[in-house]
Amino acid sequence: MSTEWTSDGGLIVDTDDYKDVSSNLDEYSDFSYDQTNGMDWYFPEVLELCQNSRWLLDENNFSLNESSVSEICNMLKNTILCEFQTEIFLQHPLIIQKLIKWLNENKEKELILECLIYLVEKLIRRHYECTTGLCENNESINSNYDSNSHISIRGTYSESTTNDDISRWGIAKFCVLLMPVLLKHVSLNSGGAFCLFMSSMHLLSSISNSCNVNFYIDLVFSDYTIKNILFNEPLSSLKFLIIAEEILKHGSPNEQFKVIICDILKQPYWIHLYPELYHQLYEKVINEELLEQQIIKRVEDAYILSSTSNLDITQYANLFRSSLPIICFHKQFNIIDKFITNTCKYAKLTETTDNHKEYSNILLSLLSFKSVDVALHTYLALNNTLKKIFNHSNFETKKFERLLNNLLCTNVLNEIICFGCNNSNKEICQSASEMIEQIIKNKNIINNNQWKYFLNNLAPIFPVLYCYADQTSSLGQIVLDLFDPDQAEKLNISKLVLLHSTVAMLFSKDKKSRVEANNRITWILKTSLNRNIELPNDIFLMEIDEVNEHVDKPIGEYNKKDLDDMIDLISNKCSSHQTIKCALYKISVILEHNHLQQHFIHNGGMDIILNLLKSSKLFVNERGLLIALLKLTLCFTKKKKIINDHNSLANNIEIQLQLIAVLSDFHEVPLVKQYVFQIFFYCIFNQYLTSYGEIPKVVVNKINTPIKFNKYSYTTNNSDDTMLFSRIKENHNCMEVLILTWHLKHYDSIDVFLENGLTANSQNDIFNNVFQRFRKACIKWSVKKCLVDLIAAQSHQVALAILGDLKRYLEISVYIEQFEVDEELFENALKKFLILPPIFLTDLQTLIVVLKLLHFALTKRVLMKKLNWVAEILTKSESMHHNLADDFKKDEKSKQLCNQFCIELYEVYWLCLKNYSHFSTLSLTKLLFDRLASSKKEIVLLQINMKCLTLLTENPKNIDKDFVKIYLSQFISLKTILMNNLDEKSLQRSYLIVLNHILHHTILVPNISEVWSMYDWETWTWSMIHSTDLLVRALVFQFSAGLAVIDIPVSHNLIHLALNYFCESSCLENCVVAEQAALFCSNLFCFPKFKSLCHQCIIKLDFDAFVQIINLCSYYDYTKPEKKNFMTSPKLVSNICCMFFNMFTLTEVNLYELDQHSQFLQALFMCLKKYLTPMSIENPNVMEMCGRICSVLTLFIPVSNYNFENVLNSLNVIYERININLDYCTTMVWRSLFRLTTIVIQYTNYKTFVITNNLITALLTSVTSENKDLCIEALNLVSLVCPQLSKKFAHRVCNILIHTLLLEWNHKLKRKMLLTALSNIFIEHPITYETAKHDNDILHFIISKLKIMQLQVTKQSNQKSKILQNEYLEIVKFCCNLFHGCNDAREDASAELPDLVHKLWPIVVANPKSDILMCTLQMLVSLTSACPSACSAMTMTSSTLGMEPKTKCTSFSLFHEVITLSTNFNLNEDILNITLLLVLNCCQAQECRVTITKSKLLSSIVLALNLKDKKCPIKIEQQYLKFLLVLTSYNEGQIHLLKVENVLDTLVDLLKSNYVNDSLAILRNLCFNGQNRAVILSSDVFLDGVKTLLETGNPTDQNYKDISLAIWSIACNNQKARLQLCHWGIDRYFEKLSDLVICSDETKSILNCTYKVLKS
Repeated sequence: MSTEWTSDGGLIVDTDDYKDVSSNLDEYSDFSYDQTNGMDWYFPEVLELCQNSRWLLDENNFSLNESSVSEICNMLKNTILCEFQTEIFLQHPLIIQKLIKWLNENKEKELILECLIYLVEKLIRRHYECTTGLCENNESINSNYDSNSHISIRGTYSESTTNDDISRWGIAKFCVLLMPVLLKHVSLNSGGAFCLFMSSMHLLSSISNSCNVNFYIDLVFSDYTIKNILFNEPLSSLKFLIIAEEILKHGSPNEQFKVIICDILKQPYWIHLYPELYHQLYEKVINEELLEQQIIKRVEDAYILSSTSNLDITQYANLFRSSLPIICFHKQFNIIDKFITNTCKYAKLTETTDNHKEYSNILLSLLSFKSVDVALHTYLALNNTLKKIFNHSNFETKKFERLLNNLLCTNVLNEIICFGCNNSNKEICQSASEMIEQIIKNKNIINNNQWKYFLNNLAPIFPVLYCYADQTSSLGQIVLDLFDPDQAEKLNISKLVLLHSTVAMLFSKDKKSRVEANNRITWILKTSLNRNIELPNDIFLMEIDEVNEHVDKPIGEYNKKDLDDMIDLISNKCSSHQTIKCALYKISVILEHNHLQQHFIHNGGMDIILNLLKSSKLFVNERGLLIALLKLTLCFTKKKKIINDHNSLANNIEIQLQLIAVLSDFHEVPLVKQYVFQIFFYCIFNQYLTSYGEIPKVVVNKINTPIKFNKYSYTTNNSDDTMLFSRIKENHNCMEVLILTWHLKHYDSIDVFLENGLTANSQNDIFNNVFQRFRKACIKWSVKKCLVDLIAAQSHQVALAILGDLKRYLEISVYIEQFEVDEELFENALKKFLILPPIFLTDLQTLIVVLKLLHFALTKRVLMKKLNWVAEILTKSESMHHNLADDFKKDEKSKQLCNQFCIELYEVYWLCLKNYSHFSTLSLTKLLFDRLASSKKEIVLLQINMKCLTLLTENPKNIDKDFVKIYLSQFISLKTILMNNLDEKSLQRSYLIVLNHILHHTILVPNISEVWSMYDWETWTWSMIHSTDLLVRALVFQFSAGLAVIDIPVSHNLIHLALNYFCESSCLENCVVAEQAALFCSNLFCFPKFKSLCHQCIIKLDFDAFVQIINLCSYYDYTKPEKKNFMTSPKLVSNICCMFFNMFTLTEVNLYELDQHSQFLQALFMCLKKYLTPMSIENPNVMEMCGRICSVLTLFIPVSNYNFENVLNSLNVIYERININLDYCTTMVWRSLFRLTTIVIQYTNYKTFVITNNLITALLTSVTSENKDLCIEALNLVSLVCPQLSKKFAHRVCNILIHTLLLEWNHKLKRKMLLTALSNIFIEHPITYETAKHDNDILHFIISKLKIMQLQVTKQSNQKSKILQNEYLEIVKFCCNLFHGCNDAREDASAELPDLVHKLWPIVVANPKSDILMCTLQMLVSLTSACPSACSAMTMTSSTLGMEPKTKCTSFSLFHEVITLSTNFNLNEDILNITLLLVLNCCQAQECRVTITKSKLLSSIVLALNLKDKKCPIKIEQQYLKFLLVLTSYNEGQIHLLKVENVLDTLVDLLKSNYVNDSLAILRNLCFNGQNRAVILSSDVFLDGVKTLLETGNPTDQNYKDISLAIWSIACNNQKARLQLCHWGIDRYFEKLSDLVICSDETKSILNCTYKVLKS
């Protein structure tokens, strides 16, 4: 089970959620146990219920719905427990059983707990009465009940149960079933559960004399119950500890229970908050000392060590050993300095043993500590101490001796040399090296005994020291000098050490060191063996093969006799080489028995080996024997147990010198070299390996080792201190204990610690996190305790003290992130002071303190989410608080306290208004206005009241429009106070702010000007404008600007003052004042009555001053202007532009001259470009400024030569702010930008405008907005940029426009603009129609509107034309544009639209001069263009209302109406022209052509074309001919036109006019039809006309082609026709025509073919 502390200080046990103690109801009723262990206690008398009381056992009375639970609880507490004896509920336990079950299910737990507490208390009393003999006997009981009583009694004389007793509960069973459920609620910190549990425990304990209580406690705290406990806060954990203390009085609980207690006790909080409880549980639950307990003791030792100076050295050392792990965490490194200094200062210290020095072990722990900070500081301190000793003018030999004897032992020196001098930390490495250097360098001033003692301590580490020898570092050079053969005797260096150092240097990786070592070995061998031996310098550089060091275990047992026999063989001179070799191998096996190794040495084994090695000649031809001897020597060398024997190989210099000689003779044999190297390595390092077990890494780094190692030594310190340090660092709880215990010792008070925080030496992230958690838990705990105590406080004196503590804790909580408390508890503790009316002055004093506490909490924003109730309570108590002064006497003290109360109350009001929106109410506004009169004499109170009103009146909901007159009357009464207290700037500001709020929020109220005009504002504003406070003057201008809007007279002096600000640059005042002055002027010039004043003002305006203001915004950061007395701002520039816009619009000034003679426009452009960046535009004032500048620029576009196109694309950055609400600023800015863009594109025909996604989004957002003006501006721009839209944008815009059109159809202006924009979209992007049809079916919607219009026309016959005048025209125009570009739209509309138009036709043609007819015809032309289905539909309509379109042609269709209209020559020329165009389009449908042929249209046209009776305009004649040409391209037209009287005469006559081309083409078409051949050939007019045209005319290429095709059609395959044509002499003309130059090749080909046909 793992535990941890939550962020709010609660203990969380990592288990599943709490499960039911019993899985079902039966487990409650059928509880069983071993009777031998758990005898229960029953009440001696069994009470039986009478018949009329049996309802208690009825299951139906205890259904599981919520309402019944509360009813039963109330009935049980108030009625049943009073009427029945308590034990009856155990003898008939159904109701108790149900209550426990409901409690386990969390149903009405408060009520159930309250009932059970009452029940348990009564059970305790009843048990006491029964056990003490105070219970009434049966007779007395019976006498108390008459025959109608509910209960009858029978006695019981045995504790054994009968069948009747099975359903009874004893006290033990009741407690065992109840307490696990209570334990769950204790863990959830449910109110009352803890008290009930302790009462139940008391009840269970009361039967301990007759029952085994321990048995029942074990049942309550079973493994299943314990493992499911979850503590979610410190209070529940504390309750559990108190329960545990009570439980432990009755014995030892199970192990899981102990684990939970142990986990809680490990937390650092309890030992400090409740030490007695902690130690009691600790002694009973935990068998061994907790690590946390060890830490606490060590922290105490460390604190004593750091804070006490009069300790003897023994005490000091003991404390130091104990506190060593603590020192590094809190960086108390001065203790290390004192330790080293005191060790050198005092006399010889006490040692526990000769080889184990406690102080040197402390130093060793410091040097090898896992914390680099500790190790580094120790090295530096020790090095500095040595420097002081050696550098002192008089060498302090006693200090050095104490240092040497007590600190610099072998283990310490090993740590310094092996791990300090080679440390990765450069400072540690340098300090360690300097220490060794200092001691060796100062060997001359150290006495001989000290030097010998030092060498003795250093001896085991010599092998490692040898490795440092080189000529590249100061330490290496000193080591070389130390083992110099010339100085060896003087420095007490033995020959063996000298030899070992020299051989070790031969292994060195440094070449110079090897050369020096070779020279030294030559000198040693010369002086020792008298031999001149020179080894190769790189002889020790070789690849070492892996050597199988495994030796076969000896088979069987060997004794000393076996070893002696082998010794005899190798020492016998008569033994052969082979015998000696075999004996050597056997000796190596025998020596695996440890008891024979010493025997071999005592019997001269070393001498034998030496003698064999000296017989080098023996090995010249027997190298195998040499190798066997070396292998035996190597195996013997590895034996560590006899290493200290002076006869051992490691101490035998003769053998080792002889090995050098053998190496010199046989160095070319690899195995010889390898064995010799390894023998020497073991001889040199054998003592070190025996002492420390492993080779340090530095050896492998410095020398070429002949043996490969897989494991290295990294430190010599494995002390408990180092291990404890690691355990603390890895354990979060231990770290908390360490940090908190130390600081609580330091501050000696939890509260002081919480207020001051960590000490300077403890500032790091880990410590800070621990401290913050501890502080959070403690403050939360303390605040909770204060709140609980405050609820229980019985006197004001106690409450005031608690409130003081609570405020102090809340002050600390400001520095705690996410600090939380129980909101309900917090509310209950303070609410009563705010609700209950104070009766005495002490009550009032307490209430003032509570308000101050709330004032602090709200000011510091502590527990803001937990203080919502404050606003609600204050709202409910408004009336009581404001009438509070009436309940007290009028003495001075009472007045003073009441006044102080009101001040504190209003301060809290103000903070609540700032933080809680629901506190801002209309009733509070009225209340504070009413209190203004009573606050006149108290300026401080009046100021706070006004502060509250400034916040309240910001919200228009808090201003009752009907009470404005009352508000103003109350406010006007304060004018005198304002004038008499001119120094109270804050009061004047608040007064003006409230006035501005009221004026701003009521400015649109009808007839509001009548209310404001009741007071003389002119005089007052003029007097207030002279205030020395700049903000007051600005507020006066702002107020006057509002008055100007509702046309309230303002002071003329004030107007001239405001205008003078802008007439001379020297008059420019503070930026805030200038902003409001500009706004004031801007509002004035919205009214025509100020037009003359405006004219006068424009002449005087100093545009250079404006240019300066704008340039300050452009060139520099507007918060850092050049002038010290004047600051510009985007708001000022914005208001100036607004003022100019109104002035220019009002006076219609010549802007061209202004543009030519002023830098004003240039300054505006520069300012606009400056702030058109994504970052700048985020500022609403900057954005508004850009919008106002754009508004002014729109006026200059028609008259200015500036290249406005460059500005447009820069404006797109403003549209990036599209995720905000369309507030006033955004709306105004976008309107200005849309208008500017529209005008620029219109005036410049700008085609390269970049349309961005943000612009489209802004446009569509504006289109769908509720602001009509913004929508119109956006639609204007959309219509204008349609050609530049991409396909993606076009689809997006189209969908939004259609969707908006469906919603806004009844909005006339929006509808018109939306239809116009959609028309342009469909014209430019016809493909969008498919999307529109799929998503919204716009055409169906439009047709449905036409149907509705048709019904309206039917109902309102008097206003037919008026109905169609607007909406119908808009629809028709839209459809015309839609059909113009969208083929699919024409197909979709052909089914219904012609029929609808036919039904409306009488109204449409009623006034031919109106636009209705023209637009309708234009729509029909677009509909029938290249759409045969629409043309056919024109013939299948019906004019009868309610009739659907026909499926076949009708005799009176819309097309008939059109034909009729086309024959009306009295119509307007344009209408007639468009009508003929419609008829022409319809010719593509056969049904239409048939209808035409049956009508009189052809005869009318032929008649109209008669040149002799010319009546038609030329435009109409051309349209007639075009129609005939199209009609005659079809068979029906060719046949029927020729049947018209005089048609050939008319057409031939036209050959002589300007219509020769059309008439000739019509004649050609007529000739194409074979049925017309006879008529044409019989017409002399036709043939004569053709002949005349060929003779006298001047035909064009097309004329020749048409004549040839006509003749060819007549003559082809018709001999009679050819003869007749030849008779007319037509063939002769074709004979000449083949050479015409004007004819094209195609025409010539046609002429030749025609000629051939005529001649065939």
